[in-house]
Amino acid sequence: MTQTELNRRQRHKEWAFHKTLSDRSVYARYFSSPDLNTRIAHKRLARLCFVDYGREIALVVDKREPVSGHHGLLGIGRVIKLRDGNHAEVAGLVSDQSRGQGLGTKLFRKLIEIARHEGRAGCRPRCCQRISPCDG
Repeated sequence: MTQTELNRRQRHKEWAFHKTLSDRSVYARYFSSPDLNTRIAHKRLARLCFVDYGREIALVVDKREPVSGHHGLLGIGRVIKLRDGNHAEVAGLVSDQSRGQGLGTKLFRKLIEIARHEGRAGCRPRCCQRISPCDG
């Protein structure tokens, strides 16, 4: 399992990732329930996968299946730099089948580390499930 930056070659992986999410997981991340077709629309995925690193940093947690060699996404996270120049918003989502294994905690810790490295004094979580504040 590796954490890497999201890029345009991973668009098909993000498409497959969204197909694994429950309605509950989608709502917890987006505070609404966009349907699968909306979440995997080509224009939306293209925008999300072409990251403007001046404004945000996106990470994926990738896992290679040992038998098939196929790579799949287990989680996606972002650091969004706020315009005040001092804070960031962190957001993430872990696939339903990967929940309860500490993956979300590791992903958010890495996102907070990146926000701090980018000079952000504080950050706030953008998720409505058990997320610790960035300053803790």
